[in-house]
Amino acid sequence: MGRLVGSEPRSAQVALAPEFQQWWRAQHDDQERANLPAGWSKKARAGWTVCATVFEATLCCSNFVALILALTCANVANLLLARAAARRRKWRYG
Repeated sequence: MGRLVGSEPRSAQVALAPEFQQWWRAQHDDQERANLPAGWSKKARAGWTVCATVFEATLCCSNFVALILALTCANVANLLLARAAARRRKWRYG
């Protein structure tokens, strides 16, 4: 699989269709060739779109979780520093 740069998907599909059919015939027998759906490329593209959407949503959620985790760590560090400063004052003037 690769990316097409500067080419329309339809023209690439037309150009690659004979090569794909030749490869398919070499790899599969008559029974498997009969079961090849007509709109396989459209279904595959739709699946990729769904996959990309799910990936983007997952990436967004993981970024949100990372932000919350960073804020939590900063809060805990601030509490520990405040406690240490209070103990230092108590030790110094205690």
